[in-house]
Amino acid sequence: MILLLLAVGYGLDVNSTALPVHDAATSAKPNIIIVGIDSLRPDYIGYMGSPLVTPTLDAFFQHATVFGEAVTPIARTFPSWISLLTGRYPKLNGARYDLIAHSAVDMRNSLPIILRQHGYETIFAMDETRFSNMDKDFGFDEIVTPPVGLNDFLLGTFNDFPMSNLLVNTRIGKWLFPYSYGNRPAFITYRPASFLKLLQYALPQQRDKPLFLAVHFCLPHYPYLWASFGSVNSDDSENPYQASIMGADQQLRDFLALLQQKNLLQHSIVVLISDHGEALELPGDRITAGDAFIPGIDNTQGMLPHFYPHSSADEKVDESVGHGTDVLGLNQYHSVLAFRFYGLSTKPVQLLPGVVTLMDIKPTLLSFLGVASVNDSGVSLRDSIEGERVSARTTTDIFLESDFSPQAIHSVHPETRQLLFEGIDFFQIDPKTTRLTVKSSMGPLILSSKQFADIYHSWILALYPTDRHVMTPILVNLETGQWTNDLRTSFAKKSPVRHMLQALQHFYNSEILPIENS
Repeated sequence: MILLLLAVGYGLDVNSTALPVHDAATSAKPNIIIVGIDSLRPDYIGYMGSPLVTPTLDAFFQHATVFGEAVTPIARTFPSWISLLTGRYPKLNGARYDLIAHSAVDMRNSLPIILRQHGYETIFAMDETRFSNMDKDFGFDEIVTPPVGLNDFLLGTFNDFPMSNLLVNTRIGKWLFPYSYGNRPAFITYRPASFLKLLQYALPQQRDKPLFLAVHFCLPHYPYLWASFGSVNSDDSENPYQASIMGADQQLRDFLALLQQKNLLQHSIVVLISDHGEALELPGDRITAGDAFIPGIDNTQGMLPHFYPHSSADEKVDESVGHGTDVLGLNQYHSVLAFRFYGLSTKPVQLLPGVVTLMDIKPTLLSFLGVASVNDSGVSLRDSIEGERVSARTTTDIFLESDFSPQAIHSVHPETRQLLFEGIDFFQIDPKTTRLTVKSSMGPLILSSKQFADIYHSWILALYPTDRHVMTPILVNLETGQWTNDLRTSFAKKSPVRHMLQALQHFYNSEILPIENS
């Protein structure tokens, strides 16, 4: 019986002879493909100067327009994707934290809904659903993900047995172990190729509409391990995060080959992103170096302030960890953003300077299609992509905010069960769908814990809430690295801090508490 299951399981994976693929995309209505790689720091890519071997990413960037200073407004997967799709800040679209009820999110005028109205078929695919549970409510005709719900938390990592390990990544395993097949959080059995098979089966063989395909790969997300982790050849394989990026590079290679096989790259715009970066508790992961601190007028001994949420007792002022936990941990917010054009006349202009955001993607894509984009926080980058403007963005004041961050997240090695235990009072379970969502009554408490920041030219002003119902300001010059927590210093008075503070107060209103040392 075991041999029969194995034979059937692996036999079902054999591909039959494929029929020729008809693609409905044209140069006027190209396929729109957004490819996300979770937690990918740009500075860990070979093209950006890293010693890591990332040949697929490097080759993609060599033929693309790359924005080297892109940021996300919130460094968590679900809110980041919602901001991308709506072109709006979390404050405006309602997606302020993970596992928020879908009814609280405003998807009107979002990219998938607009494209569907203009004749596109829309598909979203992702290999994780625990904290990013997208579905058809968000404007997609089809969703390709592992099952959503509490059972994913309970059963997704349960199948670490010899028989299940043999079968889980076969097609019969998809039926027997649906919460493990192609499911990145089930890292013990996860193989990147299994998720690509889910996607392969979902892509239509014959298309009478151009396709909007949004795909997100979560391999570089913690714990940076997967079933075939040991097969990644690297001198740095002892560093799981680096190895996971190399694994994601191979997954991207196979995905692009699948797009080629499906004739999806004849007329296409492919946007490669990371939803956010990652802080690894390394020096520089928070931009406040101890030797660049300017003490306040009452700090005669020059004591460094402890304004940040600690991940460990010996954490230094220039170290940060995770993502979405720390607005001055800019490696958390620094995102990959590159546009590549297939079968179209637009030529790449390589690496562009200037801070841009993932919210700029929606107005940029719609501009290339000749479709109006309304109510956006982002701006179109088309002029920069077409080489008509050197600086990527002309608008100012780019806002960042943190997400709900219980103590379990402030660790290089967070544990999912501990996270749920610490936040158990925040969540509720739908008895019909078993979906986990944050209780609406907990929303105000989460919002009150948020940090906020404004990037304005070469400055960033961050506001950290304290237990005294005030906010600690941290002002940093991004060019010199100098910083202070006292807005009364001559350093602060020579900065645009008053404009930045007013901008934050105007945008976030009552969420901004009284400011210390101002």
